[in-house]
Amino acid sequence: MTTQIQPPQAMNWQERLKDSSWVTIGWEWLQVLPGRSVDFVLWTTMIFSCYQLIPGAPQAPAGVSTFMFILQFIALDIGGLGLNRLAQQQGLPRWAYARVVAYILIGITLVTISYAGIEHAVTVPLEVTGWIEAMLVIARSIMTVLYGQAIHSLKAQEQSMRDHLAELEEQVTLQQEQLESGQQEVSSLRVQLNTLQQRAFSGQQHLSTVQQEVDTLRVQLNTEQGKVSSLQEQLDSGQRDASTLRTQLNVALVEVDTLRAQLDGKKQELESLRETFSSGQEWQESRVRQMVETERQRVSNLQRQLTDEQNAVVGLRRELNAALVEADRLRTQMEVKQHEVEGVQAVLKTEQQEVSSLRVQLDTLQQRAFSSGVQLDNPSSGQGKVDSGQGKVVRLDTNRPRKSGQDAVEHALAEQIRGLLTAEPGLSGRALAARLGCSPTTAAKWKGIIETEQGAVNQ
Repeated sequence: MTTQIQPPQAMNWQERLKDSSWVTIGWEWLQVLPGRSVDFVLWTTMIFSCYQLIPGAPQAPAGVSTFMFILQFIALDIGGLGLNRLAQQQGLPRWAYARVVAYILIGITLVTISYAGIEHAVTVPLEVTGWIEAMLVIARSIMTVLYGQAIHSLKAQEQSMRDHLAELEEQVTLQQEQLESGQQEVSSLRVQLNTLQQRAFSGQQHLSTVQQEVDTLRVQLNTEQGKVSSLQEQLDSGQRDASTLRTQLNVALVEVDTLRAQLDGKKQELESLRETFSSGQEWQESRVRQMVETERQRVSNLQRQLTDEQNAVVGLRRELNAALVEADRLRTQMEVKQHEVEGVQAVLKTEQQEVSSLRVQLDTLQQRAFSSGVQLDNPSSGQGKVDSGQGKVVRLDTNRPRKSGQDAVEHALAEQIRGLLTAEPGLSGRALAARLGCSPTTAAKWKGIIETEQGAVNQ
């Protein structure tokens, strides 16, 4: 900041009358006025004194000589004092040329006064008086010339001083104008700096807001990715359940086919028995009827089992269809979530572009502020990097091995059990399972079927 110097306030006439400064001002004016006009008086008295020294020249009256002497005395005194005052006003040193001339003039005045007093006090010889007056006249004449030179040099110096002061005033005025223009430029730069700071602050606020939105979108993206992964897990579990249901359905179909084959065999055996015993003896009819009833009951049981198995197959098919529908629903949800993730990624990409444009604007504002002479503090800023969050695509394993050839396996197992029972009729289901490496239930089932067939054949 620049401190402006307040000019001194002018005093009114009441204040000047109160502190009696008008007396000093009037006396200085009286000293300066004769000091500027005494040059002419000294030249006139010098010419008169030189005229009196001319031999044979008619002498002036005694009153005129006395008046010229007093006038020269007063003029020397006033000239010395006025010259000293002018030299002091111009700031000349004590032993400057003008001030030395003023001191000599005052000294000549003092010598003249002292000699006049001595003449009135004692009787001085006329020759001594003549020599002293002649020397004083010569000294006054010389000092008149020197006084004129000194006063003219002071006037020239005063004029040069005034010109220099005028130049200084012009320079001061120019410097003040430049200072005012500089202050205006500084104020305009301050306004621009404040505007740039406000813009930078608003840009930083907007950048922080965008970063918060980016963080929110990132959290949403992570949440959606978690949902997608959970849906994928559900889809995988549904596919595993569907594959399990398919396996169970295949097993049930194999069992149904087995039961149908057994039923067809029993029907054929029943027909053969009917044909065999239709022409036989009566005593065998009751037994045949019992066997037929037994076989009918067994067939009804087999039909009931077949119905149960068919109902189980229908239930399994329904569960399979429900699992497939659930898998389609989960697949649709996963596609919807993938679309939502792609939308979030597009919004995130747009926000990243906005963040990059805001950073470019902030750098431009900082460069402008730096070119204006003020360097903005860079915010702590670390540059935030946003992951694109690419969605993961989970591929389903479609190359899982499928169970096939159940009929051949069951048939081979039945033949092995039949062979073991033929060789060792007393073997149990657990013993057969231990030898063949199958389950006890399957071994007991096939043992019962084979024993029933053998019993029917034997009868």
